[in-house]
Amino acid sequence: YAHPNVSLRFDSVVSVKAGKLAMHHFSGGNEQFYYTARYLEMNRVSAPSGGAWEMINPKSGYIIIRNSNMGPYTAVGANTPWVYATNSTFYNAGNGVMLTGKLVNCSGSVWSGGKQPLVIEGGNYTEISFRPGGTIKASKANITYLLLSDRGNAFEGEFDNCSIGEIQDSNTDKGKIVLRNTTVKNNRSSRPKLFVVQ
Repeated sequence: YAHPNVSLRFDSVVSVKAGKLAMHHFSGGNEQFYYTARYLEMNRVSAPSGGAWEMINPKSGYIIIRNSNMGPYTAVGANTPWVYATNSTFYNAGNGVMLTGKLVNCSGSVWSGGKQPLVIEGGNYTEISFRPGGTIKASKANITYLLLSDRGNAFEGEFDNCSIGEIQDSNTDKGKIVLRNTTVKNNRSSRPKLFVVQ
C-alpha cells in the first residue's frame, strides 16, 4: 500500500505472491492527494501471479514504464493512467488495460480510454480495443485483434503502416477508422462507412 501523494521509483521489482493487486493506493478520502506525487517510474517490474499495479498519474505528467510485464489498474475515481512506456508487455489484470500516452515497441493487450489519445509506435499486440471510446494513433504495429467496442461513445483510430489480423465490431454506429498503408486480413465490421482507406 502507498498513499497516492508518494513518489515511487521501482527498479527490478517482482511481486511474487500478489493477490488481486501488486500495488494499491490507500483509499477512503485520499482523492485530494491524487496527482500530487512528483513521479512514478517502473523499470523491470512484473507480477508473475497476475496481480495488477494500480497507477495514479503524478504531477510531472507521464508514468514512466520500461522493460516491464504488467497489468495496469485504474483506481476508482482516478484518471486513466497517462504513460510513456517502452519495451513492455501489458495484460488485463482485473479492470481492463486502459492507457493513454505513448507506447514504443510494446506488446500484449491495451485499451484506449480517457481524455488523452493513445499513441502506439511499433510492437506486437494480441489485442487493441476502443473502450470506452477514445483515440488511438498507431504506426508500424502488428495487431492480432482490433476491437471496436466503443460502448456507445464516439472513437477515432488512425493506423499507419500496420498489420491487422482481424477487426471485430460491436456495431454501435459511432466512430471513424483511418487505414493508411495498412493490411487487414479479416474485417468483421458490418459498417463500411466507419473506414477510410488511404
